[in-house]
Amino acid sequence: MMPYYGQPVGTDWEEVGFGFNKGVITGLLRQELGFDGIVCTDWGLLNDSSVFGEPHEAAGVLAQRRSLTPLTNHSLPPLSGRPKLYVQGVDAETAAAYEDVVTDPLDADVAVLRLSTPYEHRANKFESFFHSGTLAFPEPELKEILRLLDTVPTLVGITLERPAVIPEIAERAAALIADFGAGDAAVEASRPDVPNDTVDPVFAVGSGLRI
Repeated sequence: MMPYYGQPVGTDWEEVGFGFNKGVITGLLRQELGFDGIVCTDWGLLNDSSVFGEPHEAAGVLAQRRSLTPLTNHSLPPLSGRPKLYVQGVDAETAAAYEDVVTDPLDADVAVLRLSTPYEHRANKFESFFHSGTLAFPEPELKEILRLLDTVPTLVGITLERPAVIPEIAERAAALIADFGAGDAAVEASRPDVPNDTVDPVFAVGSGLRI
């Protein structure tokens, strides 16, 4: 289900765009009508574009922050002051406002690694618009990831636009943050249009740490 750009006017619902309207999406769609499928937003609501003269970027950023789910915290050390930080996939200048960024993980107290969901590049122009193919990181890339995780306590943030097979990462990261996660060959056997259809996922629906 993809909410449209409009908003309710002159109704009992809050006059907020459907893509960010909790009363409509949660109250009406989920609770009253019993819809338990996937709800997604149009890309235009999460960038700098203006819809009917109303900027939606700030609301989109807030929604994204609230969707972050801490999945594990095995050994992330408590931090204070300005620890030495190694980053990959994170803008070093931005990180430097909070920690002392180093270029060698051996010199770091902790590392932050940002990953994207694995996928295969497709030459077909239509297929190139979508991420598809394998759900696992290629072996060489996985080895590099695990080498970092074994070198320094690492907080891994993975953007999961689709399921991913990440059991080794989940086990060896000091902490893992994601939107959702699943992991083993059962993902490939699950039906993409049926929610909660993966057998024995690493993180079942509803998993997450309270912080």
